[in-house]
Amino acid sequence: MHINLKISELEKSELSDLAAQFYQEIEGHFFPKNTTLSALKAQLKQSLDQEEDFEKTLEVAKTKAQLLVLSHKDTAIRNLPWQAATQDRDLLAIAKTHKPELEDYHPKLGYPLKVLVMVASPEGVTRLAYEEEELHLLRAFSPLMSKGQAQVHFTDDGSLENLKDKLEETKYHILHFSGHGIYKNEQGYLALEDPITGKTQMTTAEKFNKVLAEVDQMEHRPELVVLSACQTAQGQAAGDLSGVADTLMQGDIPAVIAMSASILDSFATFFAAKLYAQLSARYPLSSAFQKARLTIRGAELNWPNLIESGLSPGQWLIPQLLLNNKVLNLADENAPSEALNLENDVQIIRGEKALVELRVRPKNYVFVGRRKEKRIALRHLRKGHSILLRGQGGVGKTAMAEHLAIRLLAANPKHKVFTFSEKAPSAQALLNQMRDYLTKEKKDFKIVSELALIEKQTDQFIHLLGRVSEYGEPIFLFDNIESFQIFDESQSAWIWHQEKHEDVFQLIQILDQHTSFPLIITGRYPIAEFPDLKICNMNTVPFADFFRKCHQLGFNALAKGSLSGQIPTAKLKRQGEDKPPSFEDVCKLLHTTFGGNYRALEFFDELYAQKGENIFKILEKLSDFEEKLNEQQIKEGVLSQMSENLIFEELLSYLDEKDKDTLFVLAQFNIPVLPMAIGMQRESEDRSTSLKKAVELTLVEKQTDGTGRERYYVMPLIRDLLSNSEIHYPFDEKLAGDYHKYTYDNDLEEDWLVELTEAFERYYLAEAVDEINEVGNRINNFYFNIQQFRLSLAYGLRTEEIAREKTNSNIWNRLGLILQIFGQLDPALVYLQKSLEDDKKREDRKGEGTTLNNISQIYDGKGDYDRALSYLEQ
Repeated sequence: MHINLKISELEKSELSDLAAQFYQEIEGHFFPKNTTLSALKAQLKQSLDQEEDFEKTLEVAKTKAQLLVLSHKDTAIRNLPWQAATQDRDLLAIAKTHKPELEDYHPKLGYPLKVLVMVASPEGVTRLAYEEEELHLLRAFSPLMSKGQAQVHFTDDGSLENLKDKLEETKYHILHFSGHGIYKNEQGYLALEDPITGKTQMTTAEKFNKVLAEVDQMEHRPELVVLSACQTAQGQAAGDLSGVADTLMQGDIPAVIAMSASILDSFATFFAAKLYAQLSARYPLSSAFQKARLTIRGAELNWPNLIESGLSPGQWLIPQLLLNNKVLNLADENAPSEALNLENDVQIIRGEKALVELRVRPKNYVFVGRRKEKRIALRHLRKGHSILLRGQGGVGKTAMAEHLAIRLLAANPKHKVFTFSEKAPSAQALLNQMRDYLTKEKKDFKIVSELALIEKQTDQFIHLLGRVSEYGEPIFLFDNIESFQIFDESQSAWIWHQEKHEDVFQLIQILDQHTSFPLIITGRYPIAEFPDLKICNMNTVPFADFFRKCHQLGFNALAKGSLSGQIPTAKLKRQGEDKPPSFEDVCKLLHTTFGGNYRALEFFDELYAQKGENIFKILEKLSDFEEKLNEQQIKEGVLSQMSENLIFEELLSYLDEKDKDTLFVLAQFNIPVLPMAIGMQRESEDRSTSLKKAVELTLVEKQTDGTGRERYYVMPLIRDLLSNSEIHYPFDEKLAGDYHKYTYDNDLEEDWLVELTEAFERYYLAEAVDEINEVGNRINNFYFNIQQFRLSLAYGLRTEEIAREKTNSNIWNRLGLILQIFGQLDPALVYLQKSLEDDKKREDRKGEGTTLNNISQIYDGKGDYDRALSYLEQ
């Protein structure tokens, strides 16, 4: 039934006064007084009784579901709690509209129900923690997601820009906005977030509606917008959201649910859970809305001492259903089912795929949670500060770094991201990236000749920075920096491994201290040499984030069993309750025992794929761990370490001996390698099947290089877990060195210096004299030529340590020159004399002459001019 309300000015005045008192009591005490609600109810009933056919509608509603649509041009009249006048008719739903008549609406999208949730929690607005709010929503949707009746996606943040991105990518049935709204000077506003800083960005309803109007051209406008905009605004003045809702209605949104006042968080959760459950079960919108309101009323009646205090249920009257069309269902029963593609979301914890290489945010990509850390990091980066994302393995540091880079790219398309990690641990690898960007992307080939004229590596880097800056603004991402640190027992601290990685240290130093380019570093430990780095701690993973990921992985099939109480374990019963565990209980156990580690969660998911319902035994073991350990041990990570090892060992049980041997051999390599590396260790045996299985179990990462060759790599976290296991097989360091040298000699490498350096390390451990002499000479010479003298010295001394008197004389010569540069003249003379003797043995007159000249210069510097002259005369 549709009623165009006829309200006299006198009635309007009386209703307005009563409504003002009603909402004032709602805002101040959550519930209205009995006397206030009774007076308002009587006045509303009196106004409706004079409408034609109203009594007939009431009569029908005794036994049959009915929808009463009330129409009036004045928002304040429409916004009155008319449902109070018909509360004895549970089957009668009331909707509001500004139109005299409503046309039928025909949705185009099929099931499952797709919901986009936007939570705006800007700085400066007093609200509950957004993690808690998202968790409430997830709890509401969890049963529906478990049954496949609904799919829920979140925006990255509460910004208008990100909302537009998400709506452009996918057609959603429902947009659920949770945040704060105000109505001021006849203008509705929403408190949204600045996409970079997270600060409050007061956005007019017109701007919000403009986004919806733009996506409407793609037929991506939602059928229903739910404005839960006062859900957590307790203690603030009542916000009349009619301004925002009206604007959306004027923009032809088919249906809007808005809040006429602040609503308690728990009641809003009850409302949302029931509303979405009913919609997913394919009830009409009006019926779902009515049952959701009645759920609130039932909860209110159980409020302690409500009636005794002279108060009445009133929160159930806050939600308002506004219609532009006669919307019955939000989805077309006959349309084909079309599920959301959450692949990019899942990929966040699968492997270490560099999203930044895509240059744009992938479709449907949402970075999971971490709003606080994102804001802190982006704020520092915008100010030109360098940041360290610090946390243990598996907590999402790399994903966060990539997300920050994507956010910066979105804000400024001129950015160019350069990444660096332990997979290619030489500074030259980063310089090569920058050079390739200029030559391959910008066709600026003169950079090659320019670099050839610059000897010093740091000067080359500074020159590349300048040239890259001509085309855009570089962003630098240094990942897993703990690989470049060593623990100093004397200082009880992690310090930079200068002997092996001084070149990388110098690049970070230049970026941190001499440029304002964004520098993002990830690592497990603080970097003592850079005390001014802004640190974002990542170890604490919010449960809401973890819970969301659990729903997106394969083991969410457990949720279906939990709904019917079919999880067969007494270990996980809810504390204090004789009830079977819910899926949320399972996720909480995993969150606690894994310490929020996403990698461990991924392992558990793979384990479920293998074990199915036998996974319950693993859950019982994890529960036993939790019960036996005290809180201090949990805080120190003992629980998570035990749990991760348990899951890892279970996963390893699906590998046969050959598979385990393959994994062990691969884990000994520090950088991605070709399958040949394993074959050389195992008499050319084909291990492709074992590699495939390890990749499928997410124990090994497979990547394709620029030439199409497949390389394999064991991530540091898995290497750590493997080292704690009992798995051990033979490994030949000399053969490993031969592999790296072969790739170098045959141009199979991605970075020649990285391969050569790895060959050196293997030959060093194998004490292979001839090989380390050859490789050591090349590396020593390279670093000498680019004036990385400390590194050149280190490789020279380590070569001599193995080769002893067989050391290449060129190395001795360079060692003498480097020590001379460092002012260590006597040791310099020792090495130059060794070089001279070898030159004479080999009758190398040119080398002999050069060495004599160098020795003469040292004696000249010492003031021994006679001896200096004697060497010149030789």
